[in-house]
Amino acid sequence: AVVSTQSTGEFKGKDRQMARAAARWKEKKAFADWRIILCCSESKIRNFRGIITAGGGEVVQDRPPYTVLSGITHALIDLRSSTKHELPISALLEAGVVCVQFDYIPEYLAHGTKDRLLQLFQITSPSQLLSSTSTSQKRPSDGTDQGTTSKRART
Repeated sequence: AVVSTQSTGEFKGKDRQMARAAARWKEKKAFADWRIILCCSESKIRNFRGIITAGGGEVVQDRPPYTVLSGITHALIDLRSSTKHELPISALLEAGVVCVQFDYIPEYLAHGTKDRLLQLFQITSPSQLLSSTSTSQKRPSDGTDQGTTSKRART
């Protein structure tokens, strides 16, 4: 969908990017057909459950024990979460579930689906859960963003 300059003309930089993203997702549900397992802190559960539900997705399970695997399409994993080791990551990966770090969601909402974006945040091996922090990633370039690192890496 094309967003008119009139609706985003007053915004600059990241604000313009977010205005365009809001217009894109107004027409299409961001998480339509997503059935999700959340593996994160209580505060993130509250925040992301609302975002996912508003975007047309369904949070199937958000606390351990993670026993419902049938029909799951995505697992959102906070690598700093104390419950990440209770997640049956091998079974999820074998079932074809897309397992991603939580940082993927704001990037996905801002930029839409991009293979490069998914590769930056996707968890493809159980060994990735052994790390206690999320890895440093660069955000997709839109000409205004120079990339970021995780909070832990900056301190």
